[in-house]
Amino acid sequence: MITIIMHTGVAEMSRSGKSRVEIPYRAGLTVASVVLDEGLSAEQSELLMVMINSEHAEIESPLRDGDVVDLILPIAGGARLHCAVGPECGIVGGARHV
Repeated sequence: MITIIMHTGVAEMSRSGKSRVEIPYRAGLTVASVVLDEGLSAEQSELLMVMINSEHAEIESPLRDGDVVDLILPIAGGARLHCAVGPECGIVGGARHV
């Protein structure tokens, strides 16, 4: 069995619409074939960050029985920092202290 975890944005694009699906293992299975089976286009699959068993992987990576695949749609942006690194904003030595 292969467990596919589709993070925010990916599940919404998929055929199943589920954030977690389990599929039977079969010889020759790759991340790309799973993504295509879930209805994502080749163009959409190029946008994905792929992890197999918590390790970065490529879209063409082969799968083995028992693998857990995370499909992540990277996002950009975030909040702008309004203070410099230092104790006054809770960041000391690269770690935030609250």
